[in-house]
Amino acid sequence: MKRNLSLLAVAALLSAPAFANETPDNGLSYSHAGIGYTQLELDGFSEDFTGYTAHLVQSFGASNFYATVRHSNTTADINTWGGNIELDLTQGSYGVGYAFNLNPVLDLGIEAALVKVEANAEGESASDDGYRVGALLRYATTPALELYAGLDYIDLSDAEDSDTSHRIGAKYAFSKLFAVTAELNEFGDASAFVIGGEFRW
Repeated sequence: MKRNLSLLAVAALLSAPAFANETPDNGLSYSHAGIGYTQLELDGFSEDFTGYTAHLVQSFGASNFYATVRHSNTTADINTWGGNIELDLTQGSYGVGYAFNLNPVLDLGIEAALVKVEANAEGESASDDGYRVGALLRYATTPALELYAGLDYIDLSDAEDSDTSHRIGAKYAFSKLFAVTAELNEFGDASAFVIGGEFRW
């Protein structure tokens, strides 16, 4: 049922009004790839999870549609009564979006994605999947500096309740090809920050 809901969300997204304006060249890139260092805090764990996160955003030609892929992997050395164990967390998100140009420097992206999470420790693993629908507001304060904020609704199959997450971030482009990024993400009982770089084309 939840997969059907995610497919319906994608179908609704793909039927966005044809009269929406194309996104202008305002410094808000919809074709880029990035990687960065991330630190994750989870309620119930005194240890922080650290690792990397990577993302890819690719526009579809001259249209306002774009594809999104996100992947992160973090690890923590957990102290238990039986000794320390290494716990790995992997998260992936694969979806599509549509950018509405609200004014020359402000875009609103509506996104839908499939989500998968997995935990591994001592040769044992557990995983869950679901979907994400959300909105991302992007503001080009200058052609070089972008501020953004996003709100997502996330539903995982094995979770008792669905949840919402929000994120805020900034990007500074040193050129048309390279930018540095920083983001803070809050989700239920978890929070994470990312510092990294981005390559644009």
